[in-house]
Amino acid sequence: PNSSNGIAVDPAGNVYVGDLRANVFRYSPDGTSGVFVGGMPAGIFGLAVDQAGNIFAADDNDAIDEMSADGATVTRIASGDGFRTVAIDPGTQDVIAGTINGGIYRIPQGGSATKIATDSGGQNYAGISVDPGGFIFTIGGSGCGGRIHRYSPDGSGETTLSSGLCFPSGIAVSAQDTIYYVANGQLNVNMFSVTTTSLPDATIGSAYGPVQLTAGPLGASTPPDVTTVKWKKGVVTVGKALPKGLHLSPTGVLSGTPSAKLAPGTYSVTVKATEKMIQVVAGHKVKTKVSATATIPIVIH
Repeated sequence: PNSSNGIAVDPAGNVYVGDLRANVFRYSPDGTSGVFVGGMPAGIFGLAVDQAGNIFAADDNDAIDEMSADGATVTRIASGDGFRTVAIDPGTQDVIAGTINGGIYRIPQGGSATKIATDSGGQNYAGISVDPGGFIFTIGGSGCGGRIHRYSPDGSGETTLSSGLCFPSGIAVSAQDTIYYVANGQLNVNMFSVTTTSLPDATIGSAYGPVQLTAGPLGASTPPDVTTVKWKKGVVTVGKALPKGLHLSPTGVLSGTPSAKLAPGTYSVTVKATEKMIQVVAGHKVKTKVSATATIPIVIH
């Protein structure tokens, strides 16, 4: 393809690539390839494929076009407002589309486009993705002012997950809520992590804390059912996970009294956080589990 712009994969493993010359190409698992649909109404900006194999394109006419799974028909399903990105809600199979001025639309199968959200900064969306729970993730912005936002399935609850991204150009979210995004010409991954990066100083022989540690998937949606984060000491090859006298509770509370046997200095607190989630996807409960280990410095006087 010339000026490739937009890529999607169907349930059978066929890869579709759009270009700015209004063509959509198909690359099959058996190695065959060729023009799937040529002469689209306008150049392609984004592609998505639903479970039935229908392909959806956001094009340079500020529109969303639907191609049938066999490529025989092309139908315009939405237009206006500068559509630039497109995704499929895994649960409902609705089309979710983003615009050049920060609008998010939901388009049910066979239905009309309804605007469900507007980016608070009016950022130009460069990519959009939807997780199994229906939560919507967007990336956009210009220069080094790019941001990743998350929205609830109804478009409410805009949350900034990352900011200061340079030249953002694409985003995808896995079934485990891992965010993959492209910024500054590089692929990046946003995963579950320990978000506490520093600790208050401690004093030998004096009660410390309690200090609540925090962790979470940087991009995870709020699970519909249950979320729990459990903590324990991390595994270390040298020394101890916690300075003598300090303790970590299963809920992530660090407390205790630094032992008089310690010498003043900088120590390490090594912890492991694990989150178990139960999400309801298309009426079924899906269990996921993610963990993260971190070593946090602590100064003991």
